[in-house]
Amino acid sequence: MNKKERNLMRLAVIVLSLIGGGFWGRFFTVQPARASEVGLSAGSALAPAVTDEDVLAILRTENLQLVDKEGKLRASLSASSNESSVALTLSTIKGRTCMILHGSYEGYPGLLFSGEGGTLAELSFETSGMPSLALSDAQGKIRNLLRLEPDGNALLAMQDDKRIARVLFGRVTPATAGASKELPLASLVLCGQDEKIIWKAP
Repeated sequence: MNKKERNLMRLAVIVLSLIGGGFWGRFFTVQPARASEVGLSAGSALAPAVTDEDVLAILRTENLQLVDKEGKLRASLSASSNESSVALTLSTIKGRTCMILHGSYEGYPGLLFSGEGGTLAELSFETSGMPSLALSDAQGKIRNLLRLEPDGNALLAMQDDKRIARVLFGRVTPATAGASKELPLASLVLCGQDEKIIWKAP
């Protein structure tokens, strides 16, 4: 085969390749693989660079969920249907809720930590707008309550399993115990099962 014939053969191969590529391209489209499909993470040196066109300025949704590799729900950010509150919920690998950060329409936020039996600790705001911290037992019953009164004074209450305050420390008022009058700021009060004071100081 002389030089002219070889050049004609090469030209024929190029033309056939172009025709064949266009023909098969009409029926088959190769999709680029995502980074997650080839085992690349966002911080990988081989991961594609994120451009401004890939970033959304605003993402609007009522419920955003995060799942692990097995598809189990681990966290969610959601707004209630009546738009009265929004909550960030974290779950364990077994599906049990372990923490909730929420905000109500009144503007009062709250933070809850949960165990096997229910809520173990809750930091929230009462209707008066003052903060309170509640600690619960394994059954979810509040046993210790620390709250700040509107006048700025604090009150610590220790309750039994029937939610009866047995020990009170702080500014004790007739509304919080069976006192005939408001006691001094640093008062220690012990109550019986009938919620009546059995000992106090001063």
